[in-house]
Amino acid sequence: MRDSKSFIEPITSDTGDRVFALLCLFFSLFFLYHHLFIYRFSFNFKTGICWHYQLLFFSSFFFSLAILFFFRRKSISLSGIICCTLLLFYCYCKSQNEYLCVVGILTVLGTLLYYAERTVLVFLFCYGNFAFLIYELSVAGIQISNEDPIKGTLLNTGVFTIYLMSTIPLLFYFIIGKNSVSVSRILSVGIAYLVGISIRIFCVFVLVFIIYIFIQSQSRTAQIAIAIITLLSLWKYNQNYAKTRWKLPFQKMLLVAIPITLISISLITYYTLSIKKGSTNGRLLMNKVAFDHITDHFWTGTGIGAFTKYYPEWQAAYFRSTPNPPHFFLLSAGESYIVFNEYLQLFETVGIFGTIILGIFLIRFLRTKSAKDSDLLHIAKLTVISILSCGFTSYPFHINITLFVLMLSICIAFKFDENKSTPLFFNTFQIKNKKISYAILTICLIASLYLTIQTGRQYQAISEWKKTGTDNGLPRSEQQSIYENIYPLLKKDGKFLTEYGIFLSQDSLEKNKAIVILKQAKGQFMSKATMEALGNAYWKTKDYNNAIECYKWVSDYIPSLFTPRFNLLKLYLQSGNITEALKTGNTIITMSPKIPSDEVDNIKQETRQMLEKYN
Repeated sequence: MRDSKSFIEPITSDTGDRVFALLCLFFSLFFLYHHLFIYRFSFNFKTGICWHYQLLFFSSFFFSLAILFFFRRKSISLSGIICCTLLLFYCYCKSQNEYLCVVGILTVLGTLLYYAERTVLVFLFCYGNFAFLIYELSVAGIQISNEDPIKGTLLNTGVFTIYLMSTIPLLFYFIIGKNSVSVSRILSVGIAYLVGISIRIFCVFVLVFIIYIFIQSQSRTAQIAIAIITLLSLWKYNQNYAKTRWKLPFQKMLLVAIPITLISISLITYYTLSIKKGSTNGRLLMNKVAFDHITDHFWTGTGIGAFTKYYPEWQAAYFRSTPNPPHFFLLSAGESYIVFNEYLQLFETVGIFGTIILGIFLIRFLRTKSAKDSDLLHIAKLTVISILSCGFTSYPFHINITLFVLMLSICIAFKFDENKSTPLFFNTFQIKNKKISYAILTICLIASLYLTIQTGRQYQAISEWKKTGTDNGLPRSEQQSIYENIYPLLKKDGKFLTEYGIFLSQDSLEKNKAIVILKQAKGQFMSKATMEALGNAYWKTKDYNNAIECYKWVSDYIPSLFTPRFNLLKLYLQSGNITEALKTGNTIITMSPKIPSDEVDNIKQETRQMLEKYN
């Protein structure tokens, strides 16, 4: 392994490169903080969460600053700069696509980090990641002592365990990596040895605490992933021992390792499927619904971030077309935009062509080699594998912090690669015609400055939007003025359109306009809130047929809900469709509640009273 003196080399004395490296470090830490404490998921269906606009603005601003430093570099990648500019511009044009923006922004950040000094990547990957891990575990310790759910700052136990899973390879690096904690340059050999041992012992305690959290949370995903990572780590650090001590050739070691790995994964999978059966049933439903539509966009996929528009329709269509679905499917169906199987969802998103391209990229990543930094490169690969292994039963590609760690690991691998397998996108070349190169850089700079201004206007519009609502105490006239002023900037954002439509539907004079706005929202953001708001708007205008369609869709999408089906019963009665009213009423009475409550009992009682008039 390369010692600390060689791989944490000092930043070049060139002032421009030093400032560029510090900028990359500062904004990377900003994104890391943002993803851990503010903007955790990139698939939010809550209408008030729109943090990607802020990230898009800061990314455009940061990229504009970064371009300035490329004017003075002797070698640059114009292809990388041009692609990043086009990617940011595309994200701006599709700014309503939350997931696309997050992936695009992290791609741009990763490209710039690749151009920065190695020190920045090593600091972020090893020490920045480790510092945030210790903080998260401190929060988890407080939650355990208070007997609260263990979720760190990530608001969800499953998400928290996935994040912890992505840090385990780093702990292995500190614990069993050769010379992984070399401090002999600044301390005497004896003291350095004691410090190294102390750090290893501390990391062992951290690892034990993480495993304890996995056991307490009963995380199936984490238990499967940690088995894979442990076996791969033992393989990495013991294959040479097996060769020399036992004189086992590589082929025989594979014959031993592969069955052990498969048996271990099978046993853990069987165990984990036996716990949390309700959650397992929900995942089976989502996988079935998604798989039934795998050929709909077979070649090119739905597009990045567009899957969230299709899946609600598919789930509603499944229950609408299936007369007697399994009872556990009815109870486990919920409002979801992910299927807890990233590989199935990824195929649906990018199609067969995109899957092949990603497969080639993954192979090139795994083929990266470095004789001097083999341990660090191996840990980067293990980190990616740990995240990938979570993708079979969870959604690590939709958690912003794991996407950030994934990006860092890929950058580390290609930055330290000695195998010449770096993607063409990253390659640099000498500037031959400076005038042409400077002209291209100037165009990219102007475009990025334009994006900074436009995304800044969108971010300001989001800030204005958050001033609306009953909690802020603004008069209705002022709220309406805000909505009208920011509508041109956010007219493609389904979340904004949903809240704008709900606001308009509260005014009897704006009912028709509310319908127009909510129909626009439906085209961008299929959700329970959108469809209920549209159905309510139709109801107020006595357009019973369209109102029935909306509430029927919600009842099909989430069949275990009582309120939408009860509203559907009322609409059938008001429209004079007694046959469908009786059918819907009988369904409500015989439905089993997901969670018994007084509200459900009241709905059933009122339904019986309504049906007594027609029996």
